[in-house]
Amino acid sequence: RAQMASFLARALDLETPPRPAGFDDVDPSGGHAADIEALFAAGITLGCSQEPLRYCPDRPVTRAQMASFLARALDLETPPQLAGFDDVDPSGGHAVDIEALFAAGITVGCSQRPLSYCPDKPVTRAQMAAFLFRARELITANSSPAEASDQPVVGTRCLPLCRVPLFHGNRVTVAGSAPADVELRDTNRSRPTSP
Repeated sequence: RAQMASFLARALDLETPPRPAGFDDVDPSGGHAADIEALFAAGITLGCSQEPLRYCPDRPVTRAQMASFLARALDLETPPQLAGFDDVDPSGGHAVDIEALFAAGITVGCSQRPLSYCPDKPVTRAQMAAFLFRARELITANSSPAEASDQPVVGTRCLPLCRVPLFHGNRVTVAGSAPADVELRDTNRSRPTSP
């Protein structure tokens, strides 16, 4: 869960809150502590326990939990038509968020026949990357250059802590700021591969 916090905080460009929530099980000097605090301040995570406040940083994140993190971050709404995943209990705590992720095109499930989500399986780093990539694509697709500087680009739970950059040709907009010209460079240079 700690690594997921850092992936999400970086993808959403979350700022560290001025006052930490003080999770009982998060070392304030740890490498993921600031990102965990940022997720909590943005309303993306509720922690794994309230009394005492805990985050459970060493536990894996399930696909169901990841759906809820992303649905909160993006302020996704429940779709009017449910996909009806074969392995998702419609009354479960993450069901609405899983359906919202599917409707938004952020997930395609883990199987198409029957349509399954595999909610209890741990989300892999590759799956997390795919979810985050599709979420960023959704943010960019739903924003036009004219409205990007005035409107939240991520769900209101996240604002004003989120500053997700949106690219429109050679212009970039960050929530709460005016568009600016940027020089776009190829960042996909060949890099040495590890053995």
